[in-house]
Amino acid sequence: MSKQQFHELTIGTCRRQVRIVEVQPAVRIAFVDMVGDMELIDAALRALIAKVPDDFEVILGGDTVGMLIAHHLGLVSGRPYVVARKKRTPAMAAFITAEAQSVAATEPATFWLGSHHADALAGRHVLVVDEVTSTGSTLRALRSLAEQAGAERITQAVIATEGEPRDDVVSVAHLPVWKE
Repeated sequence: MSKQQFHELTIGTCRRQVRIVEVQPAVRIAFVDMVGDMELIDAALRALIAKVPDDFEVILGGDTVGMLIAHHLGLVSGRPYVVARKKRTPAMAAFITAEAQSVAATEPATFWLGSHHADALAGRHVLVVDEVTSTGSTLRALRSLAEQAGAERITQAVIATEGEPRDDVVSVAHLPVWKE
């Protein structure tokens, strides 16, 4: 039996054939690699910003692709962003942490947020962002950091949900998971 190798992702007028990859034995996902694809990132994030509540005050993204999303949304919205790092930096004299286990990663990740960044979330409506959510582990970790920092309200937003549809996350696309 031949396995499908690509899945079509369409956001607005932007279409991509994304590779289907095995992330666990007998589990395959459509792997969306947005880094460097400015057309897809722009289309996805302009669509996403139109769907989130317009009263958010600050954006929280995770290190790597979440940082790219937070930066771009900050440019589009004119709002500041904070990045939860995957390594503790020397500037983090005081910090909070949360752990995530991504479906596509072999090891769990610890997200670190220094107190100077946590203070930017306190008492505010925080928009927590990531590129794709499957298990929700990364979003839970980022949400935990926002809660620990004292965020008044939290909205979760991703470019795509994966697997089971979710009503607790704003998204502009949905991707299947193939289990054999």
